[in-house]
Amino acid sequence: MEFLKESNDHKIVQEEFDAYQAYLKSIRDRLPDETFSFITAPWYYDAQSPQCPHDSWVEFLHISEVAEQDDIQVRHVDIHVRLLGAYHDGYIDLFYRRVRRYGFNAPAGIQAMTKFQLGHGDWLIDEVRLSGDGLVIHEIVFSNKYTWIIECESIGYQWTSTNKL
Repeated sequence: MEFLKESNDHKIVQEEFDAYQAYLKSIRDRLPDETFSFITAPWYYDAQSPQCPHDSWVEFLHISEVAEQDDIQVRHVDIHVRLLGAYHDGYIDLFYRRVRRYGFNAPAGIQAMTKFQLGHGDWLIDEVRLSGDGLVIHEIVFSNKYTWIIECESIGYQWTSTNKL
């Protein structure tokens, strides 16, 4: 993470968040519209909003190798992640389009975790930034110390409520 760090000091967290928001505004013209619109939405970092990924859980991660229409030998990678929202009242779907690079890192000592600690744990913090090649990088840290880094052309977001009210 370049901007956001885990901290219990509210002042430090606010300063980092403000610097991150300024960075996002500075790269606005180089971010895909679909990515910029959700990453800067007021609810995205508001833990009280069901649409916010903070504290959500991974339901699935699907990696696809997609053939181009004109030539099936020309392929690209897409990743679809579904999260169960923190309030368990809906799903967050993230669509990573034309992935160039990705890494999923498990914490050291995972074999020593109890059955209640298995899994990624809660989505704690994430940030979006640009790579040197102008691609979108999404870095995510989970409570069980898993980290994901996905570099792609764009990220799409969709919220689906399961609330029957």
